[in-house]
Amino acid sequence: MARDLLQLERLSPYNEAVRLPRIASVVTPRNTSELVAAIAEARQHCRTLSICSTGHDFEGRSLSGEVILNLNAFTGTFYNPVTMRLTVGGATRVAAINDTLRPHDRAISTGTNQDVGIAGLAMGGGAAYTSRSRGLTCDALVEVELVTWGGEVLRLNDASEPALMRLVRGAGGGWLGAVTTLIFETYETSPVTAFGGSWSWQPGLLGRLEQALVSAPRALSMRVGTNITGADCTLRITVSGQVMGGDEALLARHLAGIPQPADWHQRTMPYAEAMAGARHVTSGGAFRIKSRFAPRPVGTDTLEAMAAHVGNWPPTRNPDGAGFGLFAWGGAVADTPRARSCAAGRDAHYLASFDTSWTAQESAADIARQDRWLRDLDELAAPHMAAGGYINFPDSDDDAFANRHLSGFADELVAARLRCDPDGLCRQVSLYHSPAQVTPS
Repeated sequence: MARDLLQLERLSPYNEAVRLPRIASVVTPRNTSELVAAIAEARQHCRTLSICSTGHDFEGRSLSGEVILNLNAFTGTFYNPVTMRLTVGGATRVAAINDTLRPHDRAISTGTNQDVGIAGLAMGGGAAYTSRSRGLTCDALVEVELVTWGGEVLRLNDASEPALMRLVRGAGGGWLGAVTTLIFETYETSPVTAFGGSWSWQPGLLGRLEQALVSAPRALSMRVGTNITGADCTLRITVSGQVMGGDEALLARHLAGIPQPADWHQRTMPYAEAMAGARHVTSGGAFRIKSRFAPRPVGTDTLEAMAAHVGNWPPTRNPDGAGFGLFAWGGAVADTPRARSCAAGRDAHYLASFDTSWTAQESAADIARQDRWLRDLDELAAPHMAAGGYINFPDSDDDAFANRHLSGFADELVAARLRCDPDGLCRQVSLYHSPAQVTPS
């Protein structure tokens, strides 16, 4: 078992707004036995624990413990052509999973970032364009190996531990222990039509796109957004999406009443190529995000009020800019019974996310303006959307993480943690650094 006392500044959290503790003990167990021993040692010395594989938690919660368990040794993929199930290590990255399944023409829904670790993605839900036809990543999960914070090694499935499996499917990673192995059902792939385009501001267009998003058949999934980027702070309306099965006629019929933008593009391609091309790309730097589920369409007036707020974004040097996106939910996402998964938003039409970005060159006052701007955008949406958000878009603003993300299953999680973490070793604390004490001029 590798053990190092490291300056955590050497690690690279996904979000540069995360401020890491100066010193922590980083332990890299090579197998389950070493993982159990590392947990026992932390318990003996009363040291808090966090789990990290790829570090993609937006607020650095996976790096907040006094001891960081680096699980990067727990990788590997195996596809069984008889059962058509996939077995993976907890730190396996999405790209490796797609590479393993591609020759078999099989897949699981794996989000939009090829570098993310599968355990964190699946335990937080896991959404992609494929979700309306195939469900969330966690919906395909049939079994896991969990090393609890109490040192037990548990094999969880719906027959042996239905209550814990419900939490594994959607409560977020790390609460109960370290997931070292996951087994997924897979599905047969088919061609995919990928499409997208953008418009300069047009009154009424956002409302029409929202209606297209919520009324689409489950084979068609869309993201509608309003973004402001560039040195001239250009406000754009964007749409992107995929049609499972490659039915271009379906896409044409569904979007027939919406004007096609000049940069419109669409192409039908093999499934694996479409998944690789759907990855979310950023310029890096620092960012902040909030999210809410929309149980019903909010309508043109609300969307245009939100867009007007985006148009007043206080600019930064980060080319990613700011804005909001509406990610289609519904379809197969709503099919999974609540008794099987605690993932939020099963009855939502879409997930709304609000974000802003900046760089290390911005002043504390500039960053405080970004925080205030984002809170104001969220408050515009609040009367029209649910309070709860997507746990893979964590938001610890105003210490409201539990209300935002855990409210639907908080009592169950408390009971499970008493069993799986009897000494309270788990630590998941936001390391997002907010200069909120600075009052913008």
